[in-house]
Amino acid sequence: MKLVRPAVAVALGASLVVAGSAGAAPKPVCNLVTDPAGDARPFGVVPNDDTMDLVSADFGNNAKMLTVVVRVKKAATTSSTYPTGLKWQTTFTLEDKTYFASVVSDGGVSGAFGTTGTGSNTILTRPAAVIDPAKNEIRITVPLADFPSTPSKSATISGISVSSATTKAFNTPAISGSLGGISPDQATTDKSFKLGTPSCVVVGK
Repeated sequence: MKLVRPAVAVALGASLVVAGSAGAAPKPVCNLVTDPAGDARPFGVVPNDDTMDLVSADFGNNAKMLTVVVRVKKAATTSSTYPTGLKWQTTFTLEDKTYFASVVSDGGVSGAFGTTGTGSNTILTRPAAVIDPAKNEIRITVPLADFPSTPSKSATISGISVSSATTKAFNTPAISGSLGGISPDQATTDKSFKLGTPSCVVVGK
């Protein structure tokens, strides 16, 4: 048996460590947007509602689609506090255009994707949407072909904001009279997401 000299063995071991480090997969991005639980209390008097209480949000994409995930304290399709309808919306900027992706539960679950401007949204498509009580997630998947122009592979999503809202006027014992559409919770972040970055989001699910 031929013995390896100590110096050579040490050098060989070091090279193996370096090679192993270089091949390590990057850590997936998760909780890009975060928000404290328990703060979905509009006007400070309407009780906190877990279905509207934002906790976090993320993006994930592959070559064909972009999935947006909004997490709440307790996902559900209905709410006793807001019985007239629920909506969760994510707004973001990509390649100099501002878009929205929203999910509505109002007698059924539906998704909408489009552009947004001052005080108005323009719906481009109606992508698939899911409300997942098991994971406390609201998800919408937008085909990249639905964008006015297909985003470049290295494009960056920024200017991210998330909100929950009612879809119609409703009555609440906390305040006399009827309330119009309100937003019980909002969250923003200064972070950005570069398309193609590994994410904790399962794209298309």
